Amino acid sequence: MRAYSYLGLVGICLFLVSCADRPAAKNGPKEATVSQLLSSPEAFDGARVLVKGFLLQPMIGDIALYQTEPDYHHGARESHVRLDLDPKTRDLMRFQLKRCAVEGTFHAGHGPGAEGRIGDITRLELAE
Repeated sequence: MRAYSYLGLVGICLFLVSCADRPAAKNGPKEATVSQLLSSPEAFDGARVLVKGFLLQPMIGDIALYQTEPDYHHGARESHVRLDLDPKTRDLMRFQLKRCAVEGTFHAGHGPGAEGRIGDITRLELAE
C-alpha cells in the first residue's frame, strides 16, 4: 500500500513539472517596438528582432516600418526604422500601409543623424 502512495506522489510531481512554463528559447528573436529600437539602438545592435509596425514603401526612397499609423501619415522621421528589402524581389504592395511583423537583424546607426536598419529579413507577414 505504501508503494502505491509513493507512486501516486511521483505521478503528481511529474504531471506538475510537465505543466510548468518552459523558458524562452535563447536563439529566438527579441521582441521590440520601433520606439525601443530608436530610443536605445545600442541594446539591440546586431540582435535578431521581431518588430510590429506599419510598413510604408514610398515611390522613391527607403522602405520603412513606423510605430503607429498616424506616424506614417504625418511622415514623422523620428518614428520609423528602415528595412533592407528589395521591392524587385518581393511583392510588397500587399503589405503597404498595413500592420506587419518583421523579423531580421537590427543594425544601429552610428554617428549623428544615423538611422537604424533591419536587414537579413527572414520573416515579413501581416500582423494581427
